[in-house]
Amino acid sequence: MKLRTNQLGAASISGVLFAVVLLAIAALLFVGVYIALPGNDHFYALIWIGILALIFALGSYLGSAMTQSPSGARLATWGFLGMGFAVLLLTILVGPGNPLSVGWQIVGLVLVLLVLAGVLAFASWRGGELGRERKRVERRQEWASQPPPSAFSYAAAQKAPAPPAPASPPTTPPSKSGGSP
Repeated sequence: MKLRTNQLGAASISGVLFAVVLLAIAALLFVGVYIALPGNDHFYALIWIGILALIFALGSYLGSAMTQSPSGARLATWGFLGMGFAVLLLTILVGPGNPLSVGWQIVGLVLVLLVLAGVLAFASWRGGELGRERKRVERRQEWASQPPPSAFSYAAAQKAPAPPAPASPPTTPPSKSGGSP
């Protein structure tokens, strides 16, 4: 694995390499879970695979901070999210050997849909933040490309000369005698 240090001194790796390693680990883990729970337990194996896919999505999202270009890790995040929610929803609805009653199926669907709504709300909020950050970077680059203003021209353009202070009559200090003048 190729490690480099970024500006903060932390190790960073290629985003594509990170995604490939994460996908390989996930595939081995998914196959292991499916083989470990044979026969009638395939329903529970698929539920675990869906939950693990969502956990891997969170891991790849957080891991994108360690990569030089986070596009591969973001792609893995969306892939794991899609896989996790698809496996969970399909398993609850039409899974093999589904032992859940209709009531528990509805509860499971509501829970999965609530988590999906939370993920979509977070993605929408985060997308807006990325757009605002992009605009900030563009403005910063535009400002940096302009020549710096001269301190003299800036001060002359911004300040009008101050009017002279009015002359006031000198005040006499009060006498120490305490009487009237």
